Amino acid sequence: MTTLTREQADAALDKTCSTTSQKGGVAKTTTTAQYAMFLANLGFKVLVADADTSRGMTTLTGTAPTAEHPYSVADLIKGDVDPRLCVHTAADAWQPDATRSWNLGGALIAGGRIDVIPSPGGTLQAISDEKPAASHLRMWKGLHESGLSDDYDIVLIDCPPSSGATTELSILSSGWAIFPAHPEMLGTVGFADGVRAVRQFAEAWRHPLASAGVVFTKVNRTSEHKIGMQETVDWVSTIWADSGFPEDDPRAAFASGVWTPAITEAAFVAAANSRGESVASVLPSLYTVVGEPKVGSENQFRLISAYMRHSLNLMALLVPSRYEDTIAKLEAEPMPPVMREVLFESPLKFNPEAAMVSTPEGVH
Repeated sequence: MTTLTREQADAALDKTCSTTSQKGGVAKTTTTAQYAMFLANLGFKVLVADADTSRGMTTLTGTAPTAEHPYSVADLIKGDVDPRLCVHTAADAWQPDATRSWNLGGALIAGGRIDVIPSPGGTLQAISDEKPAASHLRMWKGLHESGLSDDYDIVLIDCPPSSGATTELSILSSGWAIFPAHPEMLGTVGFADGVRAVRQFAEAWRHPLASAGVVFTKVNRTSEHKIGMQETVDWVSTIWADSGFPEDDPRAAFASGVWTPAITEAAFVAAANSRGESVASVLPSLYTVVGEPKVGSENQFRLISAYMRHSLNLMALLVPSRYEDTIAKLEAEPMPPVMREVLFESPLKFNPEAAMVSTPEGVH
């Protein structure tokens, strides 16, 4: 391993994003996996590191370590082996399908793929228990100083639902963070605590971490969720009054806000998870035999399009040089009106509406 120049280190951080939450059950892993899938369908080589002891990403993508291929994110952090030995190829269901058109869940641009550095499960806890001062650069070295991340366009890290050392290792390896938020009352307070913890840690280490965005997950039509969403939008607008980028920087439109649309709760997402597939696998079933959207499929199209829209946001932040060309290709694709609306016509962020509701105790 060699020490990176400042330019090399900045480039590594710029394309690496952690998904982090202090609260479990917010669809953090599911959301990260969908982003990886759609980015791969857009031609990107995506590396996903599973830093969670629950092994959700590892299980979902079929990348559990085996006797023949035993290495995991624990080995990458320890630095005992060549980091490339820790990389597993995601199951075929997660790889871009060049035989299907994009609107049927296939690849729009050739060349994408998903690789995973799996979690070993509970044995990762031993690393979590180490003091950050003794190990804070180990993941950075394994991912970046080794040259591993040079093989990929985008690196995503699925953090555990805590602010422990494994999350801290992930944050110090990332230039960006995504914060999933479940808009129930306790979820709103837990979300705020999680954001504070990550920001305070990054600031303490003088680490240049930018907010990619906040993502509402598992949203339903209840009044509690409606209020929770508004309170979260209001709170986020107080901590990120602007993106932190100059107005003429294209990333200013996407960073540091609550992304639209929200990710709604849907049974077909859980069903896809149980099959070890992405939601892209559902798309063919939403069309009739003559290629028209089925009656009653609008909600499914809208949710899948929300994942797609967020993936485009990530691309704009992590690989901005390819954003405009990719959008141009997408706009030329046939797609249902609801999909076109979500991808190209909807706002990128929720706007705060002052004094619409009060903020719950604990958020401020």
